[in-house]
Amino acid sequence: MRFCAPVDPAPRLAVLGVLTTDGHRDYREAIRSSWMRKSTLADITTRFVMRGLGSAAEDEARRHGDIVFVEALASANRKIGPLQSLVMWWQCAVETWPQASLIGKADDDIWVNPKPKPTLTPTRYTPICLPLYSHPYPYPYTPTPILTPIPLPLPLYTYIPLPPPLPLHPNPL
Repeated sequence: MRFCAPVDPAPRLAVLGVLTTDGHRDYREAIRSSWMRKSTLADITTRFVMRGLGSAAEDEARRHGDIVFVEALASANRKIGPLQSLVMWWQCAVETWPQASLIGKADDDIWVNPKPKPTLTPTRYTPICLPLYSHPYPYPYTPTPILTPIPLPLPLYTYIPLPPPLPLHPNPL
C-alpha cells in the first residue's frame, strides 16, 4: 500500500480531500457518479482520504485511482481518527500538489457544486481551507466564506487572526 500520492507539479486551482472511512463505500460511489465528475471541469482535483493501516479499500483504490491513504489506523475511534486524517491530509496535499492554489477538506456526506468557470483567481497564497459547508447548520443559514490568504508553509497549530474590518467613510453620501 502506498501512502499519500506521487508528486504532481501541474498547476491546479484547488485540491479537495474528502475524508471517508471503510464503511462509507456507498457514499463514495454516490460522489463518483455525481459531483466528482464535474470537479475536474472546474480545475479541482478531488481525492478520497482514508486511514490506510488495516483498510479494506485497497482493491477499490486500485480500481478507481481516486483514494489517497494516510498512515493512520483504519480502526481509530471517532475521537482521534478524523483529526489524524485531517492533519495527515494537509501534510500530504501540500507535498503532493505544491502548485495548487487552494487546498480543501470535506466530509463524504456533503454535496459540492463546482462551477466550470471558477470565480476565484489563483494567487501565490493558499487559504487554510476551502469554504465548504454541510450540517450541522440549519438550512437557511448561509455561512460567509473566509478566504484570507495565508502564505505556506505554516505549522498546523498557528492561529491566524483575520484583518480588522475597514473603517466606514466619515461622510457618507
